[in-house]
Amino acid sequence: MASHTTGENGQLEALQAALEQLDQGITVFDRELRLVGWNQRFFELLEFPQRLAQTGTHFSEFMRHNAERGEYGDGDVDALVSERVEIARSFRPHYLERVRPNGAVIAVKGEPLPGGGFVTTYTDITKDRRYILETDGLTKEFKGFVAVRNVNLKVRKGTIHAMIGPNGAGKTTVFNLLTRFLPVSSGSIRFKGKDITQTGADAIARMGIVRSFQISSVFPHLSVRENVRVALQRKYGRDSQFWRPARELDGLNDEAEKLLFEVGLEDYAELMAVELPYGRKRALEIATTLALDPEVMLLDEPTQGMGHEDIGRITDLIRKVAQNRTILMVEHNLSVVANLSQWITVLQRGEILAEGTYGEVSRNPDVIEAYMGSAHA
Repeated sequence: MASHTTGENGQLEALQAALEQLDQGITVFDRELRLVGWNQRFFELLEFPQRLAQTGTHFSEFMRHNAERGEYGDGDVDALVSERVEIARSFRPHYLERVRPNGAVIAVKGEPLPGGGFVTTYTDITKDRRYILETDGLTKEFKGFVAVRNVNLKVRKGTIHAMIGPNGAGKTTVFNLLTRFLPVSSGSIRFKGKDITQTGADAIARMGIVRSFQISSVFPHLSVRENVRVALQRKYGRDSQFWRPARELDGLNDEAEKLLFEVGLEDYAELMAVELPYGRKRALEIATTLALDPEVMLLDEPTQGMGHEDIGRITDLIRKVAQNRTILMVEHNLSVVANLSQWITVLQRGEILAEGTYGEVSRNPDVIEAYMGSAHA
């Protein structure tokens, strides 16, 4: 019996040694959510304190550490921890990407174990998430008034990046510069490493940078399906072929239906856009944006003017469409920002005031004074 135990210990030691050689971080929790396996790489990647690196540490202790350092946004720490513990108790396979305060992008993959518990791996994919959209010294001046000054914005591929700031901070102006609705006074814009500072707005959209607007911009007296078909015409270069019979557009119906299903509007296809509830109208706008097959989506105040139910629906939709795209959004609702964004840029008076994760910027005294204090007043 003793030799058998010694053999088991030897196997465990060999397994632990093998885990330590991996570049991935690993944690294993049992059905009671107690830590039973890990390697040091996990603690390096996720920046957890070494005091938690012991057999039996409960999952809630890791969640509490995150909640206390602001990674889950504002709210009661106990409530935030309880919410995540309940999610872990009904563990489901998942994959997500998290941007750490140091800028590293970590891929997180979780799998349930037979009999309960789960194993999670953490991989540094920062190199695979290169900056897809960058500005250098971006400046916009209107007859002596500088609306945007020396903005160096870096948006990582495959992330949801939020720009926040008080009214007049220059957020929408930055959007207008990125999409060339406004000419740049000085500085440069690069998309996938290519300078697009002087590229026209139409060409930028064709390259894969597509934006929405603060005010919903759909054709009110076309049906929901027809709105999406109009956007698909643009994608396939049929928008100028006005002499062709309308029935030729029927070939776009299947693709339009797929897009409507993706945004949850399949049951509204025949409805006139003007008759849609406001939240559904914003979903339609996202569908028409998706019709252009964008690599980068710029969303300007996607939840503006919405009630709680619509905000939740649009938040879920943004998370869904971001799975294989990059999202840059302007948003005033800080709970949406905390829920969705992996990286945040704070603007004030046309300049970058701070950048980081929500936990970082929410504790930044300058941000609290300039933006978040007034938002909670």
